[in-house]
Amino acid sequence: MDEAERLVYERRLLEAREKRHLLITGGAVEQFVDQNGEQVKYTKASLRDLDAYILQLEGILNPALVAYRRPRPIGFLF
Repeated sequence: MDEAERLVYERRLLEAREKRHLLITGGAVEQFVDQNGEQVKYTKASLRDLDAYILQLEGILNPALVAYRRPRPIGFLF
């Protein structure tokens, strides 16, 4: 990966982390008010998808830091 590509991925990672922060703190909430005055609030992103994207970008930038995540067995508590 050349320096220009690395800078692009670093910028994307920084933006994704900022969006994650906004999503967690409620800053990424959009609001729509219709003609009757009813309000709808929603978010455009899912935290799980954003975390996966951040891990993907971190893996591209530094593959040695991203550990292999072995699937855990399903267990039951009684």
